[in-house]
Amino acid sequence: MKKMVYLYLSNYAASNAELTLLVINTLQKDCRDEDPMIRGLALRCFTSLRLRSILEYIVVPLKAALTDSSGYVRSTGVIGCLKVWHLSPETIKDSDIVDTLYSMIRDREPQVVVNCLSALNEILAEEGGVAVNQALIVYLLNRIRDFNEWGQCSVLGLCAKYSPADEEEMFNIMNLLDGCLKVAHSGVVLATVRAFLHLTKDNSELQRQVFLRLKTPLLTLMASSSNEVSFSVLGHVALVVERAPGVFDDEYKQFFCKFTEPSAVKGYKLGILPRVACGVNAREIVAELTEYVSGVDAELARLAVRAIGEIALRVPEAAEGVVESLLELIEMDAEYVRGETIMVMQELLRVYPERAPNVVPSLHRCLKKMDGEESGRAAVVWMLGEYGQLIDDAPYLLEPLIDGVNEEPSVQVKCELLTASVKLFFKRPPELHAMLGRLFKVSL
Repeated sequence: MKKMVYLYLSNYAASNAELTLLVINTLQKDCRDEDPMIRGLALRCFTSLRLRSILEYIVVPLKAALTDSSGYVRSTGVIGCLKVWHLSPETIKDSDIVDTLYSMIRDREPQVVVNCLSALNEILAEEGGVAVNQALIVYLLNRIRDFNEWGQCSVLGLCAKYSPADEEEMFNIMNLLDGCLKVAHSGVVLATVRAFLHLTKDNSELQRQVFLRLKTPLLTLMASSSNEVSFSVLGHVALVVERAPGVFDDEYKQFFCKFTEPSAVKGYKLGILPRVACGVNAREIVAELTEYVSGVDAELARLAVRAIGEIALRVPEAAEGVVESLLELIEMDAEYVRGETIMVMQELLRVYPERAPNVVPSLHRCLKKMDGEESGRAAVVWMLGEYGQLIDDAPYLLEPLIDGVNEEPSVQVKCELLTASVKLFFKRPPELHAMLGRLFKVSL
């Protein structure tokens, strides 16, 4: 009954400030009740009234709660300090409550400790939160198994702010942290990863060993959790892959897409696959990516084509196989696949121009199709200008575009057309002379 009444008072106190003053005596009396549950509930209600006019009546029971024999009352008192701080910061900072909260970090009740850390971090936010030192970190890490998962995350957050004095201290802290990587809770694992990376940020060789140690926990978490957690873990993996190339190369199959995964997760995986590709696994990754291109998801197909092209740029020895795969994709009827493939092929020819004699003639049928998206059409025009000497009817493929330049809506295609026509003129002047003149006349 009291709990229901307290809840009612908390909800309506702000709209009935004058009537609320009548309950102060009752709440003060309940804060001294023999039952710790009533003491805690009364204090929680007292600090939730959100009225500056009763602050002078709150401070005494609040300080008494911080030294109460019941862990529940002490825990409620710590959160009550935070509520009072939100209402009147000077009331907390002008008293000795902050010092009391610091001393309570060594409380025997784990929830009291966690509440103290959260309250101090918020109250002292302008000063950087809780002041961290070696003794505090070692004490909290030795007790970390006593806390629940979110309490462990709070402690690990402090570790990510602490800089060890020497290498020995760093290894001691890392040994204490190692057990947290075996926890099933995603928040704890990711907070531990962050702490490890912070501790080893000045030692690149040691950090690579840390990446190798983190590989298995991250992959386990990614495979066994929900899609939302997998998405978050993949974000961490993407950063690790970027900072430490080669760590996940042997686990590339873990990043193959599953049919049941949402598009966001698949997109992250398609961004990671090119980065874990190497001479050993590139062929298998390209084959897997090719399967995604033929799917019903257009955006996923585009990402897969881009990933295939990126593999050729990152792994030169795989370039030949990638080009063969791209030539097969161009034959697909899907316009978005054909356009994306042409753009990727353009980038590859910029990097590997020596492959043009073998590639460009195979694109002849595709180059005749000037439909599709703006970037795809611009890529086709670029190829005709850059490698027109390898295509017998290149000038006559450009001619319809030159004659219809006024109807072309894309500025990008127009600029590319002008550049390609000039390039091809120097290679085949008799055929381009008249066309280029008409184009110049229209451009002027």
